[in-house]
Order: sequence, then structure tokens, then C-alpha cells
Amino acid sequence: MEEVIQEIKNKVGNDPTKLFQEGMELLKYGQFETAIAIFEELKNDYRNTAAILDALGLAYFMKEGHESKNAKENLMEAKRIAPDNQQIQENLNYLLNNHQ
Repeated sequence: MEEVIQEIKNKVGNDPTKLFQEGMELLKYGQFETAIAIFEELKNDYRNTAAILDALGLAYFMKEGHESKNAKENLMEAKRIAPDNQQIQENLNYLLNNHQ
């Protein structure tokens, strides 16, 4: 996985915005593990950024489903940081209210 992340960094650089956008593109194409690795790396550097935590929670949800502890933890933390963010609230509600 480190080699893949390094290839992405070689392509887009170390710019966190570009890395974030690359992670979102990976999500769209079902490359959940690579997206998670990017978002985890961004989280390490930008721990209190709600958008990163939201994207990470979404990635874990897409990979692991409604029972994902990782998805819930990251979305709850994103909500704590940005309580008025409607998108985060919608993602969290979807995770919590659609248990099957």
C-alpha cells in the first residue's frame, strides 16, 4: 500500500487538498483501501479537520458497511468538530439509522 500512496504523491505532490481530492476520486471508483490509506495519512497530519474525518468515515462505511466501528468513530469525531455541518450530519444519520 505504501508504494501506491507514494505513486499518488508523485502524481499530485504532498498538497493536502490534492491528496484529499485523489482520495475522493478513489472512493468513486471503489478503491476503498487506497482511499482509506490516504485519508488516514491526512488524518495523522490534520487531526482536527472535519472534512478529512468525514471522508474517512465514509470510506470505512463504504468498505465495511453499517457495522463499521471505524466509520462511526470518524463520523462522530467530525460531528464533534463541525456540529453544524449538514453533510456530516447526513452521513452520520445514514450510518446510524440504516442498520440492517
